[in-house]
Amino acid sequence: MAARSPARGAARPARPGGATTSSGRVLGVGEPLPVNLKSVHRVSLAEAMNPEHRSTMEDEHVVVDEFGGDPSTGFFGVYDGHGGRGVAKYLRTHLHDNVARELHEKDSRSVEECLKSAFLLTDIECSHTGEAAAGSTAVVCIVRHQGRKRYVFTANCGDARAVLCHRGTAVRLSRDHKATDADERDRISRAGGFVLKGRVMGVLAVARSFGDFAIKKYVTCEPYTSTTKVNAQSDFIIVACDGVWDVLSDQQAVDLVSRHMPTAAAMEEELKAAEAAGEPLQEPRCRIRRQQSAAQALVDAALARNSTDNITAMVVFLH
Repeated sequence: MAARSPARGAARPARPGGATTSSGRVLGVGEPLPVNLKSVHRVSLAEAMNPEHRSTMEDEHVVVDEFGGDPSTGFFGVYDGHGGRGVAKYLRTHLHDNVARELHEKDSRSVEECLKSAFLLTDIECSHTGEAAAGSTAVVCIVRHQGRKRYVFTANCGDARAVLCHRGTAVRLSRDHKATDADERDRISRAGGFVLKGRVMGVLAVARSFGDFAIKKYVTCEPYTSTTKVNAQSDFIIVACDGVWDVLSDQQAVDLVSRHMPTAAAMEEELKAAEAAGEPLQEPRCRIRRQQSAAQALVDAALARNSTDNITAMVVFLH
């Protein structure tokens, strides 16, 4: 994960201006996120080391606005490390660059095919970290316009998860890869391995991840991918590690964020008061504050439900 949280449930903010690279404007590391982004309306981010249960923070995350040089495209990733932080840190720095490069050179390949290629390439590169026992799950979402339509392209390996709120209903965009899944257990067996006590080779609870080179023959990083069309009724995407999903269902998380938002009446009242004072607002301040703190609400809820893992939550507001 990222830097150690100073207190239970405390959020680590992200970078306001960000560093502009060939793949876009990289945000989400070290300083507060900007209030508004170009690719999406707003992103809320929070994390907790969860010191009652964890002595280190192994999660990482990244937000890339104007991804690939396109102002309408954003890249959002959460990386849940285990056995050390090295692989997750490598993903935070390099995975989006590899995805951008694959998309630039994609020829006739689909976005999903480019995501798969980037995952496999980055996993090979991760071997340079020299951490044979370290690994990381990952979930990434690309929000992108194609013509007049808008899509979310998702890729994940392991149990980090992305969930869309569409008309108030949770729509899972990713797929968990657990060692106990029948298809994963069969794949591991065909490769000459086994699952013992719910763990690959008796060691790892997830069946797919980056790194984990000591058991790489059985633990692939080939991702599940999906393409989802979104519209004005698609409100936000929750991108989070299993520290959230172990204690909150998809719908519970969506409902929590939805309830965290101000009512239409409260927003209208604030807009009218500002207009009457001669200081009209483009957006109610209460809505900005509530959207900015949405991820913290998820982290607090996970802690209150006794999550035993590091916790990272990102909420991507589409409009």
